[in-house]
Amino acid sequence: MVDSHDDEEPATNPVLPPPATLLAIDQQNTAALRTEARRYAESRLPFVRGAGRPIPKNYADELVDDAITDTWLGIAKWDPTRCSLLVHIRGEILDRTSKEARHGRRYRRISFDVAANDPKDARAIHHHLTHASQGDCSPIMFAALVFRIANALKDLAQDDRDAQAMLACWRDGVTVRNEVLARTQLTPAAYKATRKRLLTLRDKLPPELRDAAHDLLRSAS
Repeated sequence: MVDSHDDEEPATNPVLPPPATLLAIDQQNTAALRTEARRYAESRLPFVRGAGRPIPKNYADELVDDAITDTWLGIAKWDPTRCSLLVHIRGEILDRTSKEARHGRRYRRISFDVAANDPKDARAIHHHLTHASQGDCSPIMFAALVFRIANALKDLAQDDRDAQAMLACWRDGVTVRNEVLARTQLTPAAYKATRKRLLTLRDKLPPELRDAAHDLLRSAS
């Protein structure tokens, strides 16, 4: 009886890239490349976080390591004659973060719909933001309330372009000041003025949203 393993070539792996590609990976996988790749990975974090996905402490390093490892194993195909390793790694990071952001938006949309249509959930969301810190309530509950507040203020600030840009970030789950500045290109002064204008509109919101909107706008300074 012939052992089927005898027909295999243990020294080779059909998944691995050809030797020339492995050599190119080894030559181009430098400290400088990893630094540039990590900088690009960090630029993608606000998009993933804004979609409601949790961001681990070393997420940028993880993105770079996974992209390089997948390329080495042949999971992520790379042709050295078509682009540099850095360009390829950036593409892999872009692909992964885009997929995670899409997943986060789909999941959050379901949660928003539940919160918006269930009066019990809506009251709980309001209570948590007005009587506790953001860290004490469910991230989904907090995101759902931010979405509701942004929608309500959007209707009240129809002709305010800067306010609409800021509220569009909130609707996407981006509420951190520096991330809003980066996405909207508002100056710090314009951001501050916009926040003040929105504060003046909060009295026109439904009663259950007024205090929460006030706390949210104050915390956005």
